[in-house]
Amino acid sequence: MTHIFIFQCHSRQNRLLCHLALFT
Repeated sequence: MTHIFIFQCHSRQNRLLCHLALFT
């Protein structure tokens, strides 16, 4: 599930969200 999140983050311009998701 985390992989998909990172993938979506890369696809969009939400690098901050991606980092947050990784920390969470």
